[in-house]
Amino acid sequence: MAVVKEKDAEAVRPLKTIPQTASERFAPKSLEHEIVLVTGGANGIGREICIQLATLEKNLTIITWDVNEEKNLETVDILRGLGVRKALAYTVDVSSQEEVALAAAKVRKDAGDVSILFNNAGIDPKNTIGWKKDPQTIKKVFDVNILSHVWTFREFLPQMIQNRRGFVLTNMTAHMDFRMRRYTFLNEVSTPDFVASRIVHGMRHRKQHIYVPQLNIAMRFLIELLPEEVVAKLFDFAGAPWIPVNEPEDCQTVVVHKF
Repeated sequence: MAVVKEKDAEAVRPLKTIPQTASERFAPKSLEHEIVLVTGGANGIGREICIQLATLEKNLTIITWDVNEEKNLETVDILRGLGVRKALAYTVDVSSQEEVALAAAKVRKDAGDVSILFNNAGIDPKNTIGWKKDPQTIKKVFDVNILSHVWTFREFLPQMIQNRRGFVLTNMTAHMDFRMRRYTFLNEVSTPDFVASRIVHGMRHRKQHIYVPQLNIAMRFLIELLPEEVVAKLFDFAGAPWIPVNEPEDCQTVVVHKF
């Protein structure tokens, strides 16, 4: 019979964040005592995520990173007004590995190890990506929307693994909008607070992927499954997908991946 050493047993012990019983599997994740970091928390969906968390639980720490210092401090004032135990704001450009590393060190010193990370910061690529655009602008979009996730992973994921506890959620705002152009009364209105509520709900229920609006799940499946001619007929009936102006208050299509 194989003998498992104590050190080896520790290595194979299940992660604390993985529910081990049926009741744990279906119960919403508790946010009590969590240390949550939200990038891009100064406005829009990022701020609403912070507010949703503060509404659900007071006994936690919420940290917001953003390049907009004034709006970032406004978010902290809102959180403190909601009674959160601890709310902190840091002015950080997440596209810079150096700034992320420095800010992460400050967070560990001021609040402790981050246990939930929302990689929410992003630049709308709709008007900034294209072969005619300024190369520096295109590079900035990739630095913020893609490479920033690598920099935050490098800073916070190793400690989560060591502590055997943690969540990382990455927002991906898609610009293929499946709302109907002709029958607009059937469209679901996805305001920032609604999107944030679905993201937080998905995180608490340990969803691997969160689609907002949920219609995108069915549409993604149908487009892959049906012949192109059938998809074209559907778009002829309801109106082809269109790309709205993505202001913070406008509707958005968001896909969130949990790691």
